[in-house]
Amino acid sequence: RWKAFVVRLEKTGGLIRARIAGAAAATGAVIVFFDCHVRPMDGYWRGLLAPIEADYRVATVPTVTRLDAATWQPVGSPTRGGAKCYLTFDTDFKW
Repeated sequence: RWKAFVVRLEKTGGLIRARIAGAAAATGAVIVFFDCHVRPMDGYWRGLLAPIEADYRVATVPTVTRLDAATWQPVGSPTRGGAKCYLTFDTDFKW
């Protein structure tokens, strides 16, 4: 199947440095980064890869499904474009 691995920085460098290190170590044609609040759903990659297959210069961004914090199960239906979300300093994910 797919080969996944973890790249660790020798010292804390922040989100962007971590992603740069991950991208530098990647060997695949497509790189996917997930934030801590993301739970990929079954088949998530189909919607991400279809636009890239049509035009390799495309970057895709998935819609974010709202999750129940206690169960990590989806709540409601995914938003369709134009949604804004943010993570507050108290780590509460808000829409």
